[in-house]
This record gives sequence, C-alpha cells and structure tokens, in this order.
Amino acid sequence: MKDHHELLDRYQRWMRSTGRTHSTIAQRAAMADRILTRWPAVESVTTEDLSDWLGQSADLAPWSRATYYSGVRAFFKWLALANLIDTDPTASPLFERPKARVGVPKPLTPAEEARALIAANGHMQAWLLLALRAGLRAHEIAAFRGESIAEDHIVVIGKGQKEASIPTHPDLWALAQTYPRRGWWFPSPGHDGHISRNTVTIMVGRHFRRPEVDIPKGSIHRARHSYATSLLRRGANMRQVQTLMRHASPATTAIYTAVDEDELRAAINTLGA
Repeated sequence: MKDHHELLDRYQRWMRSTGRTHSTIAQRAAMADRILTRWPAVESVTTEDLSDWLGQSADLAPWSRATYYSGVRAFFKWLALANLIDTDPTASPLFERPKARVGVPKPLTPAEEARALIAANGHMQAWLLLALRAGLRAHEIAAFRGESIAEDHIVVIGKGQKEASIPTHPDLWALAQTYPRRGWWFPSPGHDGHISRNTVTIMVGRHFRRPEVDIPKGSIHRARHSYATSLLRRGANMRQVQTLMRHASPATTAIYTAVDEDELRAAINTLGA
C-alpha cells in the first residue's frame, strides 16, 4: 500500500476530477485520514472492523453516524475501483447503512428572526438573509458569487452540483448592491477560494447565542427551515415550496407542513368559541 499522505492526495485528486464539491472532498478526505491512521494496513480491514468502529460511540447522532458511513463507504469503494485493495469490505450486506431519523423542522419564530437580524451586520447579516430569503444551505452561502444574483433571479449550485434558479427577494437584491458583482462574496482569508461551510455554521451558531439574540439552539439550517415554513404559512403550495427548497423528493418537503405548538394551541382554543 502506498504512503498514507500519498494515498490521501491521490484520493482527493480523483474526487476533484469527478467534480465533487470542496466541502464533500474535505469531509471524505478527513474520514479517509482517520481510517488510514487507525489502520495503516488498510488492505487488511474487514467488514467487522468497520461495523465495530462505527458502533463504538453510543451517543453519536443518527445523522452523524449516517454521514460517517457514507465517508467510509466512499473511500473503500474508491480503493477497490483503483485496485488498491482486493475486496471492498463495505460491499458486504453486513455493512448496512444506519437508519437516520427524520427530524422535525424547528423554524425560527418571527420574533427570533427579527432579533437575529437586528443584531447582525456585515457578512453575518448577509448569511442570515441568504438563508431566510432564499433558503440557501450553509455550503451554498459559503460559495455564493456576485454573478449568481440578478434582480429577478438567483442561480444556486446545490447538492450534487445541480443548478437551480429561484426568484430574487427584494431584500437580497438590496444586499447585492453592497457586494461585488463578480467573484466570491465571502472569500477565504487563508487561501484562494471561498470560506468553508463550517465557518458559516459555527459563526451563525455563535451569533444566535449572543445575549441580545438569545436563541441557544439557533442555526443557519433553522433559518432555512423558516424560509420553507414561512412560504407554506403564506399560502405557497407544496410543489412551489419543493421547487424553491430544491428538494428531490416531495416527502422531504412534506415534513415542513408540521405545525408548531403555538398553532396547535390556537386551534384548540377555537373549540367552543
């Protein structure tokens, strides 16, 4: 087997050649690095080794476990395709994809959204508006470019490098007047290219925990949830929201129809009125 770092470099070059996103390459390379550190003789790894490894952490969140599984599966599949191992241990039926529980959306309330925006400025305000007014994901925000927005539409490169066009909200067109018309809106200070999605995720989480915002479990993804639920509550139909959220399946959009506790209480209070 090749040297650890040489193998990682080759794996990353291959992922870039196939058009994987920067965030996907970074995640999968990090998982490959963990595997090679644990098993330097990676050709000897068995299905049981990998299953035991993924099962060791009892408190690992379901989605995290599923993400780890995908990273492990992708690396060993590549090793086998590149003829670097004789047998892919993840191809066994015993290496089963973990079940990931479908979460219930937790949109921000109008008051929470207002507090978060009032306390934000600069890039933080831009990140929040891109999630709240366009439903962008963290990695889509991090890689946003001036060329992506026009007065009537925004071009979004989403999961799997799929391109979509959505209408531009007036708040975002106003925001665009303060950013470059070409190039990254959020360039990385440390290298050529844009900031990482982790930067957006971590910094927005910290913003929500500021005393004047006081949303301890706030996140950029909750802002995206707010985009979907706000559309539904203002009369948009499921098909429209599916298109705007860029969901591949209507079932994914359907979870946003769940009503919150305040809505349930308001419905109950109408009884006997």
